[in-house]
Amino acid sequence: MPNKAIKQENLQLAVFTAFNILASYKFPLIEALCVYGSMGVYMETLLKDLEEGMLGFIDGEDDADYSPSDVEKCLGFLKSFERSMSLTEQTLETSLELVKVLVLSLNQLNEDCEECLIETDQREDICEFIDSVLTKCGVSFDDDVTEEWREW
Repeated sequence: MPNKAIKQENLQLAVFTAFNILASYKFPLIEALCVYGSMGVYMETLLKDLEEGMLGFIDGEDDADYSPSDVEKCLGFLKSFERSMSLTEQTLETSLELVKVLVLSLNQLNEDCEECLIETDQREDICEFIDSVLTKCGVSFDDDVTEEWREW
């Protein structure tokens, strides 16, 4: 019996080590890090970077054009998009409609924040997040899928 426990522990260590090696990489290993129906490590990192960038910009500002709750709304929209995409198999048409709803929601939020919430770095992270979700769900577009509706 002791040998069986040692073998199981070695197997767990091997799997954990392999996962940690994969987790230290970003795109193009996104597919390896994403589990259908849940947010992958890469997408979680994108959201964390987005949050830190937005909050860092207003840290110490007395008269900021947006608040931490606006940042939470933005992240909530992105997480809801990811969940909606993961609920069922998506077609190009259904994916496009979900992207449209997300982008229009972000447009309104950014407008409410005096066009200051989503700047260049945030736009790039948001677009990368959207592309990552689409890729995870087996949908791809040739061009920037947000461009048609995006005002940020």
